[in-house]
Amino acid sequence: MRKQRKCSAFGKRREEEEEKRRIRRERGEKGERIARGGYGCGCSSSSCGRGRKWERKRGKKKRKGEEEKKKKGRRGCNCGSCYWERRGKEKRNKRRRERREREEGAAAMAAVAGKEEGGKQEEKRRRREKRRRKKREKAAARAAAGREEQRNRRGKVEEEKMRRLLLGKERKEK
Repeated sequence: MRKQRKCSAFGKRREEEEEKRRIRRERGEKGERIARGGYGCGCSSSSCGRGRKWERKRGKKKRKGEEEKKKKGRRGCNCGSCYWERRGKEKRNKRRRERREREEGAAAMAAVAGKEEGGKQEEKRRRREKRRRKKREKAAARAAAGREEQRNRRGKVEEEKMRRLLLGKERKEK
């Protein structure tokens, strides 16, 4: 097979690129972004989230207590495997969201039912409290009346004593 010849523009472009790289290197900037892809997804895109660390992690057995980091979605890469991974993630998220909404709906309904039940309990408690309050007030009134009666009785006894004393004095004077 004959080697394909490249046009003169290709060589020119390559020279320009090399010149740019050289200038960058002199300034102290990093030369090129190294593509991190090619780890299982078959692409070499640097925007593909499949970094080396994920590949290393997958090979190791998960140790106890060591949580595996969540994989970043393969963002910019649009190769087949990355595309299907994204689709799968979207589906899982959708299912999870729907399940959460269903559970929240069920919880809300249960809360409404519980509120009705709680309302009845609250009413009972209120009535009970009202009865207790009335009893307490009656007992307090009775006690106050009893104290008043005792005071009156004591007063009468005192009056009687004073009367007798006065009578005794009067008799003595006669």
